[in-house]
Amino acid sequence: MNTLLAFISGDATYKVLSKQNDIYDSRLLNFDHNCEFAEGTDLDDDEWFKLEDFDSKTYFLPILGENIVAAQFNQLPEAKYADITYLMAVQDNGNTFCFQRLTSQSVLKKEILKISQTPVLRRLEKTILMEDLPHAVYKKDENCLYFKRLSTITSVFPGIDELYREATEQETTAFMSEPFMEAVGQIAPDKISSANRKRLHAAAAKMAGLTQKQQNTILNYIHRYNKDIPYDAATKKFCITNNTELQFFLWGIEERYFSTITKREKRVARSILRLKK
Repeated sequence: MNTLLAFISGDATYKVLSKQNDIYDSRLLNFDHNCEFAEGTDLDDDEWFKLEDFDSKTYFLPILGENIVAAQFNQLPEAKYADITYLMAVQDNGNTFCFQRLTSQSVLKKEILKISQTPVLRRLEKTILMEDLPHAVYKKDENCLYFKRLSTITSVFPGIDELYREATEQETTAFMSEPFMEAVGQIAPDKISSANRKRLHAAAAKMAGLTQKQQNTILNYIHRYNKDIPYDAATKKFCITNNTELQFFLWGIEERYFSTITKREKRVARSILRLKK
């Protein structure tokens, strides 16, 4: 028997329904194409991010280690459907846990047109659209979590955003005060975009782990590849004036610039996939 549970933040976990057939079609849950999660990696349509040894993570949900019995949960009251944080389907004899995040817009109230010989408009009341693919899947026998987008599952696994979180204002200010760069004009720490704050957090951690010689190598590499980033040769500082220049600079710290072998054309990698050694 497969069970669909609903988790309501600050409340409890409730049973929605149980059924013999799959809640999410197991034929679509193919994880043969997967890669380790890394910031800057864009997935192909049939690909998933993979986190191994998931039960050792601080954001592992205790319920994933339990033997789920539908009867142990109270039935979800109709009045609470709009409060659901996420749905969790337990199937494959308790080996597969499928997660779908819900928002306030997930409970639909819309007019739909039924196609027939006599078309008619009907109003959907309190309807939740079940996605073809869940936002995340935990396979107990593999102890692995598979997912497509990190931002979609942060409300399901509190703390998982540590994999690629935004820099705090203090961290941003500290990085912008480094001797190799200078913030000029309107690019104050509170004006930096969310995407750049995430890149900045990763870049700051990387630079902190490098020797001075390695840092200099990175900075020379950035200046050599991207002349669009203002650079003061006298002070040896990159003069960042806007979010676009900051993005180009952070891409350089991530070592995304490269040249093609045959024509030596300079390029930037918009997505990164780490190859196995």
